[in-house]
Amino acid sequence: MSDIVISGMSGRFPLSDTTDEFAKNLFDGIDMVTDDDSRWPKGLYDMSNRMGRIVTYDRFDAQFFGMTESMAQKYGPQLHMLLESTYESIVDAGISPQNLRGSRTGVYCGIINYAKCDGYSEYPQPDHTTQMNTLMMESINSSKSFFASRTAFIFDLKGPAIVVDTACSSSLSAFALAVNDLKL
Repeated sequence: MSDIVISGMSGRFPLSDTTDEFAKNLFDGIDMVTDDDSRWPKGLYDMSNRMGRIVTYDRFDAQFFGMTESMAQKYGPQLHMLLESTYESIVDAGISPQNLRGSRTGVYCGIINYAKCDGYSEYPQPDHTTQMNTLMMESINSSKSFFASRTAFIFDLKGPAIVVDTACSSSLSAFALAVNDLKL
């Protein structure tokens, strides 16, 4: 096997809920990197004020993915969007997600585990240790380290479930690893 075909695609992008909307915004020359405080207050943890912001991150249907509302709230919008775009990619490929259940389908996620990317200070103040310990305990189930395995569990996929963190090249590294595993 030498050819690999990408047959389904989905994603969430700055000011774009779909790949088609993202392409249209690019072709129309729209600056999707904005300077507002719709996500975090300006200047929080010395982050740049100009960011690409996801507009509709709060429409997750927990029941559709077999979760209770309280469970879904613990996971947060990044995992919600991953599950939604996984489903959309499968459907875009012309496959019923039900037909993949139990199959040896792999999940390869490019993730950046960097506190400032999530709006948390990387070096908390000593008087914040109680708050940070509570936050860390609450976030174990929703840790990005488990995104691939959580996705595999939700869709009942039995192949590899791998998270790749190589900073800015995480997605491309995960893609390269997936292609290599398909060829093997």
